[in-house]
Amino acid sequence: MKPAAPRLAGISQVPTVLFVDPDLEGSQRLAAAIADRCATGIVAGIAGANQAIATHVPTIIVTELDLPDGNGIDFIRRIHAAPQTSNVLLMVLSRRRGVGEKIAALTAGADDFLVKPVSPEAFAFQVRRLLRFRQIFTY
Repeated sequence: MKPAAPRLAGISQVPTVLFVDPDLEGSQRLAAAIADRCATGIVAGIAGANQAIATHVPTIIVTELDLPDGNGIDFIRRIHAAPQTSNVLLMVLSRRRGVGEKIAALTAGADDFLVKPVSPEAFAFQVRRLLRFRQIFTY
């Protein structure tokens, strides 16, 4: 993950966002929308996410539910349950629109659920919102 200049008052460390999505181009577009305040990394699936997390635990994981190497809901459960990553914020960004998928993701531990396509501005707003909630409930 490439570090960015910190821009959030009161936070000493640059927030990091890991995108786990086979749509690399879409992830790059959304990463550009938050590049002024977050460091970002992009991987296509769970195996890449596991490698990235082993190197650096991100502040937020943005994941698709349809991953080439596994089930997104199971991935969320594992991230939420593991001591090393239990405090990572989880955002689902998926083409799935069903209420059942949203409830399953949120029940598994996701903190937010957005339906694709999402505008970079709306995505950046949601990231700022999650970071603000983290700051409020951490301090």
